[in-house]
This record gives sequence, structure tokens and C-alpha cells, in this order.
Amino acid sequence: MIKFRYNKVTRSYRTYLDIQKNDKDFVSVKFDTGASDTIITTGALGLNNIQADTLLKSIQDRNLKARKFMSASDNCFDGYLCCCSDLRIGEIQIKKFYYYIVFNDTPKALLGDDFISCCIFSHGFKSDIVVTSFNFEEYEKQCANDDQTMNVFEVFS
Repeated sequence: MIKFRYNKVTRSYRTYLDIQKNDKDFVSVKFDTGASDTIITTGALGLNNIQADTLLKSIQDRNLKARKFMSASDNCFDGYLCCCSDLRIGEIQIKKFYYYIVFNDTPKALLGDDFISCCIFSHGFKSDIVVTSFNFEEYEKQCANDDQTMNVFEVFS
């Protein structure tokens, strides 16, 4: 089960990704049905400028292809497909969690339709969202592309 808490002030649903890596163990992530893909910024992962530069060089060395994204405010930015091994979100352990890394100091993380579409969830009017089931096979099938994916945290180990 995963519980996304409803915040009445921001009118958003959030939970935490337990990445247990780097100096920052948890990433606050927004349940965003308007996002097609899960996006996490380097700021949300707690990477400093030196770490972000090292990561970008590793991405360039592996010739990973950038994907263009457009924000709701019409800002265009690049993201690179990454994965994280053994991530916990709520009570669910995910062997490989996929997301696009975006080089930005702002701590933003959006859980997109790539993840949400594999969930069975319920919620009431202005209340928490509760994910009761997750389809691991469908998630892996739609996200896995190991030759165009990198594990961000392996760059620093």
C-alpha cells in the first residue's frame, strides 16, 4: 500500500520515495496525473554542483539520449532515463524504479503516468489517495530499456 497525503493548502498529493542513497534518504514526490513520465531533479536527489557535473559527464560518456519535456509553464528541458535499484515507496518495494533525471537545483519530483497507470488506487473528495495494488510486470515492460538507462547512484560508488 502507498498513501499519498492530500495537502489542502497546495492542493496536491505527496509521498516519499525511500532511496536510501547519497546524503538524502527520502525524496518527496508529487502524484501528478498531468505528467506523462516520472521526473526527478538533481536538487530533489540532494546532488551538489560537483556531483551533478560528474553525473552529466557520465551520461555524456554513455551517449544517453536526452528526451525533451515541456512544463505546464511552457519551459522546455531535457531529461535522461535513469533507474534506482530496490526503491521503497510506501509499503511497496520496487526492484527497479525508473525516472527521468533533470539537471535543476529546484527540489522537484513528479510521479507520472508511467508509474500511476500501473496502480490501482482509490480516494475520496479532497482526501488521501491510497494505492492498494501495483502491477510490477506492466511497469517493468513499459519502462525497462537497459541500454538507454543508467543507475545514478552507481556513478558515485
